[in-house]
Amino acid sequence: MDSVELLTELIAEGKKQGLTQSKLAAAAGIHHVTLSKALSTGRYEITTLQSLCRVLNMKMVLTRDNDISAGLRKGDLF
Repeated sequence: MDSVELLTELIAEGKKQGLTQSKLAAAAGIHHVTLSKALSTGRYEITTLQSLCRVLNMKMVLTRDNDISAGLRKGDLF
C-alpha cells in the first residue's frame, strides 16, 4: 500500500463515520488544503497520519511481510 492509498483508506473510514474530508481534517487539526495536497502528492508527515488515526479511533501498526505470501509472489513454494 502506498502513501496515497493509505490516506485514501483513512478518508474512506472517516466517511463511514460520517465525516467529510474537511471535517476529518478539522477534527485532526489539519487544514483541509493540507490534507488535499497530501492526497494528491502522497507526501505528508507521520504526525498527519497519527492525527487522522486519533480522530478515527485507529492506531498505526507495523508488521513484517508474511514470509509465505512473499514466497508465493516469487513462485518459490510451488
